Amino acid sequence: MSNGIFTVRLPEDLKAELDLLAKATNRSKSYLATRAITDYLQRNAWQIRELQQAGQEADEGTFVSDRAVDAWLDSWGSENELVPPQPDVVIKKRR
Repeated sequence: MSNGIFTVRLPEDLKAELDLLAKATNRSKSYLATRAITDYLQRNAWQIRELQQAGQEADEGTFVSDRAVDAWLDSWGSENELVPPQPDVVIKKRR
C-alpha cells in the first residue's frame, strides 16, 4: 500500500503535545497522527453507513411505524426489553 502526503495545521499546544507523545513513545508524529485518524474514522464511519442505509430505505418507502418504535422504547430497561423493530410500513411510490 502506498502512502500519500497529508498536511495539517495544528494549534501550537496540540503540536507540543504530539511532540511530547512522540518522544515518550519513541514513535514518529506521522505514526501517531495516522493512528489517531484511523481510530477516529473507525469510531465514526458507522454513522455515515447507517444514514446512507436509512436514506435508501426511505427512498424505497420502507419505514418502521411509530407504534413499533414507541413499544420498543417503552420496553427499555424492563425485564421484557424488545429487540429493535424491523420495518413494518411500506409506502409504494406513485409513478
